[in-house]
This record gives sequence, C-alpha cells and structure tokens, in this order.
Amino acid sequence: MTDPKPASVADHEASHAVVWWWWWKSTPEGRDPGTGTRFFRVTIEPDEGREGDFDPLYPSFGTSQEKDDLLCLAHVCATGLAGPISDELRNEEPRHSTDEYKVEKLASICLPSTEEASSFLEELRPRVRSFLERPDVRAMVRGLAEALLEHKTLGHGEAVEAMKAARASFSGDREGPRPENERV
Repeated sequence: MTDPKPASVADHEASHAVVWWWWWKSTPEGRDPGTGTRFFRVTIEPDEGREGDFDPLYPSFGTSQEKDDLLCLAHVCATGLAGPISDELRNEEPRHSTDEYKVEKLASICLPSTEEASSFLEELRPRVRSFLERPDVRAMVRGLAEALLEHKTLGHGEAVEAMKAARASFSGDREGPRPENERV
C-alpha cells in the first residue's frame, strides 16, 4: 500500500464527519430519530493500520419505533459510505474497503434478509452521493479537511466550528431545506 496523500485522507474522514453531523439537518426526514449528531473526534493521524479515523457516538437500535430504527440505520450506514463515496467523487480508489464491509455487515445484521440489506444499501448509496455532491456540503467537507490538515485531530466542537465556518462562507445557491433555526 502506498502512502496516502494527506489531503485525500482528510477529505475522506471529513466526509464521514459532515454526513454524521449534517445529514438530519438537511434530509427530507428533517429530524434526528435518535442517533444524535455528536462524535468524539475526527483525525488524520495514522492508528492501528488506518490512515485516519472518525469516532461517532453510536445509537442504540431497538429502543424506538421500527421506522426510527430504519432511519438510525440509514444515518449510520450513510456515514460509513460517505468516505468511500467521497473518494469516488475525487476519482480515487476508495481509501477504506473496511468502511464498505462494515456498512454491509451492519445492514445484514439489522435487516431480516441479505436481499433486504442489499436493496437498502442500493437505495441509500445514491442518496449519500447526491448529498455529498451538493455545493454546500462539499464546502463543509473542504473546510473540515483543511482544518484536519492543519490540526491533525479535532474534537466534536472544533470540527463543528470548522464545518459551520465553511458553510457560512459558502456563497453558492443552497440546496435542500434549511433547519428551522438556521438564520437566512
């Protein structure tokens, strides 16, 4: 394996964090069904054979209504798919084949059949790709990636500030619904 470019690793890990933090604020569901949006850290420091890492606070499945459990599963899987899809958007090979494997494993455990898990992920992948292609989301990914290149590791608060600053400085047309509490 060749040494990865730090900017590619930063973009990959930033994509995970942006999807985890911003997904519920801008998707049609418009609410967090229980996964939350907090995370411990995002880093580009190599660790245990990985190029970087994103550590979300994972939800407890089975504690809410079935529909909410599916929304939680979508949130977690979307976050896992974000890095590899972001790599594809940069015309690079996905950095972590383990990301895809973990998402597929989680879906197969949480859904009644392999066919349902495959169908679920086939429907989710284009949603994640479309989300990551949005100009405002790309701006947040770039802003967080730049902060990661400068600081290597960011806690939740620092990462959110970098994402908010990047989104605030974004001057293009915003797509998707705005959170009710967002100032226009």
